Amino acid sequence: MNEYKDIDFLDIKKNIKLTKDTVTGKTYVKKYLKSQSQYEIYKQLQQSNFSGIPKIIDLYFEDNCCVLIEEYIEGKSLQQLIDEKAMIFTPDRVEEIVNFLCRTLKPIHKSGIIHRDITASNIMYSYDNQMYLIDFGNSRTHKNNQSTDTEYIGTQNYAAPEQFGFGQSDSRTDIYAIGVLCNVLLTGGKYPHEQLCKGRLTKVIKRCTAVKPKDRYRSMTGLKIGMFRARHRFFTSVPMIIVYVYALLFFLLPSVIVMFAMRDELKTDPYDEYKAIATSSPAEKSNRRWDIIENCIADGNYDEAQKRLDEAAAEGLSDIKLYKLYSQNYEAQQMYDEAAQTVIDYIYNVKGIENFSKKAYMVFRLNYLYPNCSGSVQQTIDALNQALN
Repeated sequence: MNEYKDIDFLDIKKNIKLTKDTVTGKTYVKKYLKSQSQYEIYKQLQQSNFSGIPKIIDLYFEDNCCVLIEEYIEGKSLQQLIDEKAMIFTPDRVEEIVNFLCRTLKPIHKSGIIHRDITASNIMYSYDNQMYLIDFGNSRTHKNNQSTDTEYIGTQNYAAPEQFGFGQSDSRTDIYAIGVLCNVLLTGGKYPHEQLCKGRLTKVIKRCTAVKPKDRYRSMTGLKIGMFRARHRFFTSVPMIIVYVYALLFFLLPSVIVMFAMRDELKTDPYDEYKAIATSSPAEKSNRRWDIIENCIADGNYDEAQKRLDEAAAEGLSDIKLYKLYSQNYEAQQMYDEAAQTVIDYIYNVKGIENFSKKAYMVFRLNYLYPNCSGSVQQTIDALNQALN
């Protein structure tokens, strides 16, 4: 087990500290978990390795208390940006934040975990402009045989009614908080009961913050659709639908018939999206490829991610990003042996063990996967570490 040395407080009231790994020299966040249920949730988050949240580095017991070591995100929370008036939250920017939350929470909700404390203070903008959802200390798992929450917690004004004994928390509880968050961002800090924002997102906020869960969006997918409709309300109105129908009948349908008749001449590669923008540089196309694969993994589309990774490998790509994403895709499916094997292949066959540093990222990732691997794969990892030494 790694050893850690505390170096500063992040939050004295909550006893949250900055700590340094004495082996790697990296700085992490150290928290003391208050209950067995918190430990089980963070353990599940560690094993699932969801994107959009700080990575769980370590979980261990110290003086009969469970200690959490997680990734340290250098940046500012949305609440700090509001207080400092350092960012203008336009509807477009708020939509970007909501889409991030939908993308992040969708697989987390699918695993049964409800965050229950989505606030402006718990969403971070890192200094490299990445967003993170932090602090799962109030989270719980949804239980099918339970009618209400057994512990009533959550941040005042963000917490849904069911967090105070009016039902059991589920994905709609987080949707309620997202609706409050949208209003706070668009009004400069006002809650819906104080001042409801006016504009294209008003109806979305009102539906998110409905008192009865059944009146809210049912899932993150439903919320994304609601945001899309709000953005394109004019184009999804009844008069415009009538226009679309006429256009389909009198203009588009004949064109489709002609294109179908000429299908052999019009054949294109449906997966050739990297050549779609002629002005894109090779680096831009490469980055676009990896972004698409990372989004597939984040959305739980593991088969699609695997297909696109195989296509990249068939083109002769063998850089660290390819093997890293292979490993992440396997790990997301809890196929730890395969995840570890892709990293081993990179070290031995691509990079060459004689050229590989013991402190390199891929070695660190391999040892992170180690506890969940089978005995035979653990033996292979032990042999590799011995060779590196």
